[in-house]
Amino acid sequence: MIVFGIITVLVLVSFGLIFLCKSYSLEIKNKYPTVDCNVIKKNYNTRLEEYAFREWDEHYNWEEKTFNIPTPFSGALQCYCDQYAEYGLKGTKMMYHTVKNDAG
Repeated sequence: MIVFGIITVLVLVSFGLIFLCKSYSLEIKNKYPTVDCNVIKKNYNTRLEEYAFREWDEHYNWEEKTFNIPTPFSGALQCYCDQYAEYGLKGTKMMYHTVKNDAG
């Protein structure tokens, strides 16, 4: 009887961990969807940077803008970041580089 109880607890813990990992994986997948950057770059053309910043701003500053939930990513930010990653710039360094160069 004790062995049955231990196995039952272990199986339940196992299911719980699998559920948590799967939920986190789906959350990340939904936040950063797979996108075709060639299509996005073609559609946004020279305004990719503007749309990428707007996408970032509306996702991370959603409470200031009184949105109910963060705006989901459409792919402009991801393609913009990928474009700059090709030049060796990543994350905040990319934003600093762009802002610094625009400011002069």
